[in-house]
Amino acid sequence: MKKLVIPLLIVLLLSSCKIRPGKEVVYPSSFKKSIASVRHDIETKRYQKALKQLSNLRREFPESKYVEQIMYYTAIIEYKKGRYERSKAVLDSIKNAAIFGDEYYFIRGENLYNLKKWEKAFEMYINITSSKYYRRIAYDRIDTLLKKSDNITFMEIVKRYKNINQYRDKEYYIIIKRLYDLKEKDLKNYYIRLMEKKFPESNYISMIESFKTVKVENKTEIEMILPLSGISTTIGQDFLSGFKLATNYNELNIRIIDSHGDPIEMIKGMKNTINRNGSRIVIGPLYTFNSIVASVYCNDREIPIILPMNEDIRIRGIGDNVYQFGKANKEEAETLVEYLKNNGKMRAAIFYMNNPKGRQEESTFEEIFKSAGGNIISKEFFSPNENDYSTQMESLKVAYDSIGYDVIFVNGSPDNLIMAATQLKYYEINARIIGLGDWDEDKVIRLGGTYVDSVIYAKANWEGKDIFKKNVTIEYRRKYHYSPTIASYYGYDTGLLINRIFKQKGNMKEILSGLSGFWGTTGYISINNNSKSPGVELYMILNNRIMRLKRSDNGKGN
Repeated sequence: MKKLVIPLLIVLLLSSCKIRPGKEVVYPSSFKKSIASVRHDIETKRYQKALKQLSNLRREFPESKYVEQIMYYTAIIEYKKGRYERSKAVLDSIKNAAIFGDEYYFIRGENLYNLKKWEKAFEMYINITSSKYYRRIAYDRIDTLLKKSDNITFMEIVKRYKNINQYRDKEYYIIIKRLYDLKEKDLKNYYIRLMEKKFPESNYISMIESFKTVKVENKTEIEMILPLSGISTTIGQDFLSGFKLATNYNELNIRIIDSHGDPIEMIKGMKNTINRNGSRIVIGPLYTFNSIVASVYCNDREIPIILPMNEDIRIRGIGDNVYQFGKANKEEAETLVEYLKNNGKMRAAIFYMNNPKGRQEESTFEEIFKSAGGNIISKEFFSPNENDYSTQMESLKVAYDSIGYDVIFVNGSPDNLIMAATQLKYYEINARIIGLGDWDEDKVIRLGGTYVDSVIYAKANWEGKDIFKKNVTIEYRRKYHYSPTIASYYGYDTGLLINRIFKQKGNMKEILSGLSGFWGTTGYISINNNSKSPGVELYMILNNRIMRLKRSDNGKGN
């Protein structure tokens, strides 16, 4: 059996993936009602109770059209309990698998993955084409197999599946990079031609240039560390797109290091490039843990490092070579908590986005809120691409009805915020929604309608934001054909900063220390607060408008 070496953490993450049983299956109303509690028990890990109910359902619904559906739920339970061989055997016996959609292929792929049948697992994952939810997770598995499989298995996969249409530009990049490392010149060139034909505008195109020919480059001045593979790929690509928009990118002597979202892989890349190139400055990583590791590495070598999106002010304590944008979201959270305390709103729930930025904002708010005497009654999270919050809403609803809370802290992208506000209203959770600067987005105001009425948030106040940000947004859409994200805006502002830095000559640390602040799309940009920034203000959304609140104001619509 071919051996695949995968870190234990990855295996644990894969096996604990949130399965949504029967999500894609349409049942007759009578059977659907009977099996609803089975689904709930599976989702809440009460597997023995679910198995007992399935046994009862088999007797209650002996018709053949229901038997396979009962077997399907049995297979899910076996998978969730880690009995992959049993789950696989049950799924193998199901003949009418089409009714279960992509979820069926996903669970089969998971079973095969955990049974170390890598190529067969790959085949299952690559067949997932309709469900956005399962397709997103399946691509993570595909990328892991392409990066971590042994060389024999990898070569079998890339030879067998070289003409499929399911690969994204990211998969092409992973394959090309590994073929380059394996010195498989002909197959590498074949994949390069395919990628250039299918994705001529991809950000990865520039990253495969070094795999085509060996060329002597000038000394690199800027190293940029971004997650261009792994779970935060989109964030890294959006940041780079914003950065390119703000700069004459092709004229910069810059090199990209893919952090892979993994500190070990990131350090490998830094050792291979930063030490050799003698870089003047490093930009990134974007979030906390990798930022700490990279900051220690750069500070020890007297290389200035700028962390555009990391707002944990403790990181700059690592050393004099570590720089951050402006002030932390701590000040926004403090302003918000001050308002809540003044108005006696000290019982809160939290519904946060489970990515580095979302977790960082949530933990900052929770820490400050608790230190002010507040109580967190309930806390739930959602994934960035999740589009069904029903499970979380039911939990928040139970806490709201049984214990009660005054406010609910919500963060995320504009789409996440609108969906959360809509579902909170649907579940009749009438606690006031609160948050930080994420809510200060035109899209939220424009599309949220009455669902976002009375939302209160804290954000740094600055004039000219709307016009400037609108113009950047228009320019970004024109170039890339999709709307910018928060990472895009941070990338753009980083580009503005680099433009200012490289207009000056001299010692990099002296330039950074003396750099004056400026307005960007994300607010006031300064380096380690070396210039005074404006205060934080409170705002409320009301009737599709934003109104500024006094901190003593209790608002309306309580």
